[in-house]
Amino acid sequence: ILGGSTVFNAQVPNPQTIASLLQSKLLGNGSNYSVINFGKSGATSIDRIEFIKNQKTLCKDDTVILYFGINDACINKRAFKYKSNPIHLVLVALNMVQNLLGSCLLTFEKLPRFSKFGTKYAVKKYINEEVIVAIRSFNNYCEMLGVKFVAVLQPSAYSCRGLNRIESRYLNQFANSPKRALQVANRVVIEELCGDCYFVDGLRVFDDAEDAVFTDWCHTTKYGNLLLSEFFFAELVKLNYLRG
Repeated sequence: ILGGSTVFNAQVPNPQTIASLLQSKLLGNGSNYSVINFGKSGATSIDRIEFIKNQKTLCKDDTVILYFGINDACINKRAFKYKSNPIHLVLVALNMVQNLLGSCLLTFEKLPRFSKFGTKYAVKKYINEEVIVAIRSFNNYCEMLGVKFVAVLQPSAYSCRGLNRIESRYLNQFANSPKRALQVANRVVIEELCGDCYFVDGLRVFDDAEDAVFTDWCHTTKYGNLLLSEFFFAELVKLNYLRG
């Protein structure tokens, strides 16, 4: 499994990570696959794809799951030098004021937060010209090796439905919220990859959750990881990736 910190899962003990729970699910269903956690904090899709290719260890009938989206959407925000742009500092300050007023007045709580200028363009450009290209190229690479590949678009608290007021207020408290970047990136990914057989839209995986699935806005609890491991397993079965 390739991904960022949401795959590495430092928020839970090792037996409760997505990789460990998927391993248990596979063993319980008679599969002899070994699941290896190749999550790295802050890693983008391109970073993980280049990493696994450089390892030169992929073999015929291996399966690669790329759990991606959040770091790809936010890379431009992370690279931004806050102190060098006074306009962006003003936007952050306005968001902080909105958050403060929103804690007292519902009207302000519901107002959208500001994003830095150029966010939409920068995210669309990066996802289209680099992330999508890298994922498609990696799929071709896997096909050449006889490796099975599935790319799962990951959910965040911003993509979940049915949040209560406390949860919504928690998400709106960030002065530099990733919500806008995530919305743009997810839309581009779905539009570009929805017709590719290896792509799976996982944004709705937590919609029917019965308990807390996030430790924050993107990292997942043991229960969230259990739901994800079951989701991954079901997709592997659907794609006939567990045969042979």
